[in-house]
Amino acid sequence: MKIHQNESLLSTFLRAAQSGRVLHAYILEGPQGSGKMTLARYFAALLCCPSENKPCFSCRICRLIESGDFPDVMELRHEDISKQIRVEDVRIFIEEAYMTPVEADRRVFILENTQCMNAAGQNSLLKTFEEPPQGVTFILLTTEASALLPTIVSRGALLQTEPLHEEVIFRALQERYRSEE
Repeated sequence: MKIHQNESLLSTFLRAAQSGRVLHAYILEGPQGSGKMTLARYFAALLCCPSENKPCFSCRICRLIESGDFPDVMELRHEDISKQIRVEDVRIFIEEAYMTPVEADRRVFILENTQCMNAAGQNSLLKTFEEPPQGVTFILLTTEASALLPTIVSRGALLQTEPLHEEVIFRALQERYRSEE
């Protein structure tokens, strides 16, 4: 997994994991395509990887997290930003947070485009944020944190992603297509 830019956020996540002071909620705010999902998966791998040098991105757990298929890292994907996230989906997602981990020591829940959650969905999430389950970290991804209830934002660490610069995108594309040759 290659992270382009946003090095300060990588450092923030690394310090939290190394110190054992992982919060129950992080809110990653940034423009569409700024790497929020990649950063969230990096943090999930950092928290769940069994390797000495976390995250290794070569073990089975890291590879499953990278592909979005690890059972202790749940993702609520919401790509159609013209529609609201259904409150039923949020509630099912929250119920999962109270289950014990399958393989890792903790569980990570990534919610994409949370600016599309209505008030009912956000209130369901707020109850969980007020009394979070042990060993659970939520990572909310949003293009606009102002669309979230202030009480949700106040219970998590709000972190800003940087928009990717053109030269960074160009280098990333070059690397990707060179490796496929």
